Amino acid sequence: MIEVEGEIDLIIEENGLLHPVEIKQSSSVTADETSAFLVLDKVNEKKRGAGAVVCNCPQPGMLREDVLQMPVWFI
Repeated sequence: MIEVEGEIDLIIEENGLLHPVEIKQSSSVTADETSAFLVLDKVNEKKRGAGAVVCNCPQPGMLREDVLQMPVWFI
């Protein structure tokens, strides 16, 4: 069993998919900071879609297959 701690700053629901978003002030983030996203896998009748971390990073990129790193200036 995976134990998850933390919170999700924003969840966007679209067509039955839940897209988690974490907001960080840091310019350097890691995929480990999105472990709370896993709690959405337990929501009945919904699936977890791609997630994102909005931060002060210099460029957009992938933290893992289903999690984007998104600079705040990009949005």
